[in-house]
Order: sequence, then C-alpha cells, then structure tokens
Amino acid sequence: MIQRIQSIWLLLAALCGAGAIFFPFALQATSPKYTEVVDLTPLTPLQHIPSLLTVAAFIILCVVAIFSYKNRKAQLRFCLIAAIAALVTFVLEFFKVRQSLQDGINTFYRFGIVMAPVALLFIAMAMQGIRKDEKLVKSLDRLR
Repeated sequence: MIQRIQSIWLLLAALCGAGAIFFPFALQATSPKYTEVVDLTPLTPLQHIPSLLTVAAFIILCVVAIFSYKNRKAQLRFCLIAAIAALVTFVLEFFKVRQSLQDGINTFYRFGIVMAPVALLFIAMAMQGIRKDEKLVKSLDRLR
C-alpha cells in the first residue's frame, strides 16, 4: 500500500540522497603560494564519480521500493540493497576526505557527509514497517 508509513520513510531517504548530491560533504582549503588568501573548494558527489553512482543507486532503489508495495519481499530486497548503497556512499565520501588529509590538503567536513547515514536510518525504519506489514498479513491469513 503506497500510503503506508514505509513509503514516507523511503521518500525521506530518497530526499536525503538528493540532498547528498547537492550539499558538499567537505571543503578543501587551498591557497596559492606566498599569499594569505584561502580558497575553499566544495567537494560534492558530482566531483567524485563513485560517490555519485552509489547515491544515484540508492535514490533509484528507494523510489522503486516505494512503488513495489504489492510485493513486500521484493520491496524488502530493494530496501536492503539501497541500505548497502547508502553505507557504501558514506564510506566512499569518508575515505575521500581522509585521502585529501593524507595528501596534505586541509579538508573540513560539511553537512552533506551526514546525508547518507540519515538516509540509512530512514531505510532501516522503512524495512521495519515492511516487516510489520508482512507479519500482519501472515496473521490475517491464519484467521481465514
């Protein structure tokens, strides 16, 4: 059923994914030699292709899971794969920042780094709602 609570959680997860694309997950501070001017370059998944692919994957999987409400097992599988993609997105962004720090570039975390873990939380809540629906349907089948 499309009006169930898991649809809202999945929509929020997809919106977090869209936010992850546009909000920078880090700022790199670069300055030309012999000057005091600091140039801040935002890092977004648009500049880091592996992160962009995983963000796009979990957005698409969340939207597909919303509209596969008639098949709860498939919906649960889509959610699980979307959760894995969100986790991979967070790990890729985290290691991109760590790599920049190891290269000697001053890098600062920004708001976009928390989008993937928040989306992961929303996906987990949607999975819990799907399991509750599955349990409810099984209990109603026993009564017939």
